[in-house]
Amino acid sequence: MLAPSIKELAEENPDIKVCTANVDETMDIAQEYKVSVIPTIVAFKDGKVVNQMAGAESKEQILAMLK
Repeated sequence: MLAPSIKELAEENPDIKVCTANVDETMDIAQEYKVSVIPTIVAFKDGKVVNQMAGAESKEQILAMLK
């Protein structure tokens, strides 16, 4: 559901590194970052979590959360 927006954000913002994880295949990562809702976006800066958003949001809301 979010894949097109995430792809566009990555293409339009080359300074933002975008990675995805399938929580069914990487349960350890989901547990580490307390992912209980899908989709969840976790923003990192210098290796530390700086923001987290759960649920489907618009491209604009995601970009605002990342900035």
